Parts: sequence; C-alpha cells; structure tokens
Amino acid sequence: SGLRVTFSPLPGLEIGLARTEQFCGSHHPCKPLAYYFNFTNQQGHPNHVNDEGVIDVHYSGMAWNTAYEVYMQLMNEDSNPITHSGTSHLFGASAWLPVHGTTLRVTAEYTSSIATRNIFSFGDELYSGFAYNHYDYVDGMRYRGRTLGFSLDSDSRLASLQASWIGDRGWTYTLSYHHAWISTPQNRLGNILTTSPVAINLGEIRLRMPLHGATEEIAGRLQDDQPRPDHGFKASIEAALTFRL
Repeated sequence: SGLRVTFSPLPGLEIGLARTEQFCGSHHPCKPLAYYFNFTNQQGHPNHVNDEGVIDVHYSGMAWNTAYEVYMQLMNEDSNPITHSGTSHLFGASAWLPVHGTTLRVTAEYTSSIATRNIFSFGDELYSGFAYNHYDYVDGMRYRGRTLGFSLDSDSRLASLQASWIGDRGWTYTLSYHHAWISTPQNRLGNILTTSPVAINLGEIRLRMPLHGATEEIAGRLQDDQPRPDHGFKASIEAALTFRL
C-alpha cells in the first residue's frame, strides 16, 4: 500500500509526506488496519509490516532573471524520523538558463541509499544493507526483482549531471553523465543489481523530435563497466516512436 500527501505552505515551497508498506503475505500475521497505525518497531514491540516513510522538500523561485529549483528527499526505514532513522538521501538542483531566445536546463543530483543512523549523520551508518532489505520480508521492498524506490538498490550512490536544451524547432537535446557506485563490500544483505560492488561511468545523449501527431526519440549510451557478474564496456542505442491519438 502507498499513501502520499503534499502541501504548499509558502509560495514556491512544496512539502510531501509519503508512506509505503508491505503487509500480510505468506507466513505473516495479517491485521492491516491495526499494523498501519503501529509506528513503533522495537524488540519488545515489533512491527509486523515492512514500511518506509518519505519526506521531500521542493522549492522553486527566480534569481537574476533565472528560474531555479532545489529539492531533497529523505527516506526513513525506522520508526523515528530524526534519530535512529536509517535515512537514505537525495539532493538536487536545476536552473533554466536563457540561450539565444531558448532555454537550457542544467541539473545536478546526488543520491545515496547508504542509510545513516540519524537523519543527517553522514558517515555513521545504521548498518550495511539497511535500505530496502528486511529481516522478515526476505524479498525486501521490491516487486518482481525491481526496487520500489532507488534504481541502484541498497548501499549505492549516484551522482548525475544533465543539460537539456529545447531548440527553436521544438527539438529537445539532452546530454547526461552518471557516476554510480553500486553496493559496498560491507553489504552482506545483498543488492539485486550486482553480485559484488562496482563503480560505473555512464554517458547518454538523447534527441526528442515532435512530429505531426507523433514524437520520435533517439538515444545512445556508453558505459565503462557493468554490474557483476558481467564485465567490460557496453554501448547501446534506442529508438522510439510515440503516436498521439
């Protein structure tokens, strides 16, 4: 189950609160209403669901005639949102720069699923593999082999830079660079993407072209390594044609 609420207390400021939980299933007690409002998770009073709480803050505004946005997202795996929280982090910022009558959007973003003991105690891990794994729900916070959240799964980090420009014909040119650290040597609970830790550099160029009644998109990617057990350089190309009815 999932629930998300957003509110805007000030102009340009948006705050979101979300909760996702797994409950019932084979070999689990099943009292979804009772467990939904049980926020404690201690040895003497265990919580029989696997849940995550998310807080995200987004602010947009103008500075020097340039539109910008800054945002962050905090995912808590434990019952207290501040201390002993098991928090994963996402931070990002974008700016829309004027270029010859058009707009260039530049975005920088950093994500870490290495859960910190307290909300901002960076370098102080609660324990390795805490994000998305669970002692009782052995599949973790995943569905059919895909993580319900960060695409690089547990104990991973991702730094991204992206520039996107819309030309005068409405064509969108996007250039992206990602540096990914997938899993860590200390992660004994596992990462579904890789059998051992690996660092990967990935570059992508994408062109999106509006047509009459359709949109064509072409992308090319290069990466210098692959999640284990695979190794080595990899290149790919993708083409898509979307029709509007």
